[in-house]
Amino acid sequence: MAVFLVSILLRILLAVVNREANDIHLNVIGYIQFEGTFVHAEDEWEGYHPKLYHATCAAMGRLFDLQSINAAIVAFQILSALAGVLTVYILLRLVQMLPIRDDVRLIVFAGAALNPKSVGINTQVTNDSFVILFGTLAIYSLWRLLHTKAGLYGALLVAAVILACLSKASGLVIFGGSVLVLVVVLFAGRSDLLARRIYLRTLLTLILLWAAIVPYFGQYYYGWKTHGNPIHSQVPTSIAPKFFEFVPDPTWRSSLGVTTLLDSWCTFRIIDLIRHPYNTLGVPIEPRHRSSLWSQLYGRTHFVHFDQFPLSWADRSRFVMGLGSAILGLALLHLFLMLVGFADGAVRAGKGVLDRGLAHLSQDFSWVMPLFLMLFAIGMLKFTYGNRDYSAMKAIYVFPAMPAFLWCFAEGCQWAVLRIAGSPRVMFCFYLWFMILIALYAVDVTYLISQLVGARLHS
Repeated sequence: MAVFLVSILLRILLAVVNREANDIHLNVIGYIQFEGTFVHAEDEWEGYHPKLYHATCAAMGRLFDLQSINAAIVAFQILSALAGVLTVYILLRLVQMLPIRDDVRLIVFAGAALNPKSVGINTQVTNDSFVILFGTLAIYSLWRLLHTKAGLYGALLVAAVILACLSKASGLVIFGGSVLVLVVVLFAGRSDLLARRIYLRTLLTLILLWAAIVPYFGQYYYGWKTHGNPIHSQVPTSIAPKFFEFVPDPTWRSSLGVTTLLDSWCTFRIIDLIRHPYNTLGVPIEPRHRSSLWSQLYGRTHFVHFDQFPLSWADRSRFVMGLGSAILGLALLHLFLMLVGFADGAVRAGKGVLDRGLAHLSQDFSWVMPLFLMLFAIGMLKFTYGNRDYSAMKAIYVFPAMPAFLWCFAEGCQWAVLRIAGSPRVMFCFYLWFMILIALYAVDVTYLISQLVGARLHS
C-alpha cells in the first residue's frame, strides 16, 4: 500500500508541474473542444490517432470551461495520471493473485508501480496512458477469464479491447492477441462444456462488436478509404534497411535509428548505455546505442531522463548522468529475470504440447503472457523496419503489454529466489539490489519534478 500511495503521489505531482509532452496532442483536443471537428492526418500532425482520449479531454474542457492553456494542460495531465493510477491498481490485483512469495510480490509490484517511464508518460497530454490502461485491463481480464471462466471477465475483456483500439493503433495488437488466445483455448480441447461456451461467446462478441465499432469510430476505415492504410500518418515511409549493407535514408539523416538490421535488431549495447545514459537530438548517430532497438527500449524503459525530451525534461548534469548509469546497470538483473520468466513460460508450454498435445494449452496458461510479450516485440520489429527514425524506438509502444512483462519478471524473480533461499547473505544482496534500484527509480522522477518546479520558479 505504501508503494501504491507513493506511485500515486509521484504521478499527481508531475502532472501538476509539467507543461510539455513527447507529441503535441493538444491541438487535436482543441479542434474537438472548440470547433467540434474530428481532424485527420492531413489536417494535423497527430490527427491520424483514434480520438477516445482527445474526445474525453475535449468533453472535460467543455464541462469545466477550460479556456487557459495552462489550466487545460494540467487538467488533461491529471486525467492521464488517473489512468496511470488505475493501471497500477490493475497490476496490483494481478500480482496479488500470482502464486509467488510475498517478498517477490513486493519487488515485482514496486518495480512496475514506480517505473520512471511509466510515471513520466502518465503525466503528459498524449493518448498513451489510455491505451496502456485499456491494454492492461484487457490482458488482465483475459487472464482472469481463463482461470475463473467467469462471464464478467469476458465482458470486461471485450470492452477493454475496444477501448484500447479507440485510444491508439497499438491496441490492435491487443485485439489480435486476445482473439488468438481465445481461438487456441477454444479449439485446443479438454475444456469443459461451460468453459467452451464462455470462450466462444466472448470471442464472437469481441469480433462482432469490434467490427461494428472500431473501424468507423477509430477512424481506421477513413484511413484505409482515403489513403489505402488504416493507420496512415504524416510520417514519411523510410527506405527499407538491409541486413548487412547500410542504406542511407535522407529523410532521417540527423535522427536515424535503424542503420542495418544486424546493427539495430541484433545488438544490445549495455556498455555504451551505461557510459552515455541519454539520447541526442538533431545530430547524427551518437551515442552508438541510438541505432540499437533493444538498447533504446531498455534505456527508455528504466530512466525518465534518457530521452532528454521534452526539452524542459532534458538535463545532462553529472548527477543525472550518474543516476542514469546506476539505474541502467542495476536494471540488468531485472531484464535478465524477465527473460528467464519468458523462457520458462515458453519452454513449459512447448514441453506440455509435446507431452500432451495441443490440449495442454487449454489447461496450463503459462504461454499466454509470453505470447503477448512476443507479439509486441514483433510489432516493434515491423514498425522500425518501416520507420527508421530513432524516435520510433519508443518503450511506451510496448507498455500496453505491462501485465505480460510483470508476469515474466515475477516468474523469473520467483525462480531466482527459490534457488538462493538457502543462502541468507545472497538473499540479502538480492533484496538490497532491488531496493536500491527501486529507490533510484523514485529519485529519478522526484528530481524531474524538482527540475520542472525550479524552471517555473526561475521563469
